[in-house]
Amino acid sequence: MFYENETSPVIEAFYYPCARGLQGGTDTLEIAIRVRGDRRITQEIAVCGKREARKVAAAHNAIPWNF
Repeated sequence: MFYENETSPVIEAFYYPCARGLQGGTDTLEIAIRVRGDRRITQEIAVCGKREARKVAAAHNAIPWNF
């Protein structure tokens, strides 16, 4: 994907569901900032499903990439 200005940061959100057999596991949402292809994870947030993950991503002005 090409951006208008490659030096401008892009805030991304990645959703990782809990493993089925894992006891007490929670879904995770990672908020990352990408500049010139370098991705840095800034936050990991425990969420309950994709619906909540979308709300949290919107609150952080992040683009949901895999959900």
